Amino acid sequence: MGRELVIQLAREGASVAMCDVNPETMADTKARAEKDAPAGTRITTHICDVSDAAAVQRFRDEVVDQHGVQHINLLFNNAG
Repeated sequence: MGRELVIQLAREGASVAMCDVNPETMADTKARAEKDAPAGTRITTHICDVSDAAAVQRFRDEVVDQHGVQHINLLFNNAG
């Protein structure tokens, strides 16, 4: 479900930040999303164990920094 959402949002030109504990899975998802995304669409990947509060805070800080934003418009939690 998370992978498909990343692909669909990127296809619409949304900037997307995704996190996972598996960098290989994220790299595959990013490649699939970039294939159909408009030029200039920002897709970032972040290693994060969502059961670790400090890691989630680091993820948030990375997103704010790498995307140059002060707020996040959509947060979709999909862990499992």
